[in-house]
Amino acid sequence: MRLSTIWTLPSMPLMERLRRTQEWATMEFASRLPKRVKYWVTIQEIARTTRDSPDIPATPLQDILRKLDE
Repeated sequence: MRLSTIWTLPSMPLMERLRRTQEWATMEFASRLPKRVKYWVTIQEIARTTRDSPDIPATPLQDILRKLDE
């Protein structure tokens, strides 16, 4: 969602606007990172979330994404 859209929708609560603005800023920052940094952060986060998995190559993507928020 674009920043102008977040702040012009009249029915959105303030906390939701702030949450979406933070998410937008994070995505903008991440898009400016070098590709090598993005790659290694991805590898580290996948390793962190699959640490307790008995069969790492067979770990479903949904499990990895769910554990990223922990």
